[in-house]
Amino acid sequence: MYAARAVSSVTRCSGRLVYLMRVERAFTFVEYHNDDDLRRRLDNIYKPRGVGGYAQRRNDFHGPHNIRKDLSADRVLASQTFVYFGEKAPAVPAAFTEFVPRARGHRVFGNALGEPEDSETSAMIRSFVRWAFSHGSGQMGHPFDKPRKHSGCSP
Repeated sequence: MYAARAVSSVTRCSGRLVYLMRVERAFTFVEYHNDDDLRRRLDNIYKPRGVGGYAQRRNDFHGPHNIRKDLSADRVLASQTFVYFGEKAPAVPAAFTEFVPRARGHRVFGNALGEPEDSETSAMIRSFVRWAFSHGSGQMGHPFDKPRKHSGCSP
C-alpha cells in the first residue's frame, strides 16, 4: 500500500508530488509516542496527556492550525521506503493524477482493502511508483511551510 500527497490547487505549485511512501506500519498516536525507537523522532510531535488529548511538541512545521487535521484520524503511517520532495516537488504527469489528491491531504492506494486488483491498475501503480522514485529517495527537499509558534491541543 502506498500513500501520496500532492500540493493543493490553491498554492503556487499545484499539481506537484510532495511525498510518496510505501506504508510499512500504522500506529495509533499513543503507540507511536510510546515506542522507544520512535519517541525520539522529530516527527513524533503529539504527546498524550494523562487527562486526555495531546500536547503538541515544539516543531518547525506544524502549528496550532494543523492540530485538528493532524489528529482527525488516530493513525500514524510509517515507512523507510519513501521520497519526500517538499519544495522540490516535481510536476505529476497527467497519466498519474489519479494517484494524488486533488486538494491538500493524502491518498492511499495499491493493495489496500477495497482497491482493485486488476492488472491494468496494478501496472499503473507500479509505473507511478517507478516515476516518483526515479527522482530520488529519502528527503530530497525542505517543507513548503515556514516555522510557526506552537501550543498544547486536544483531539
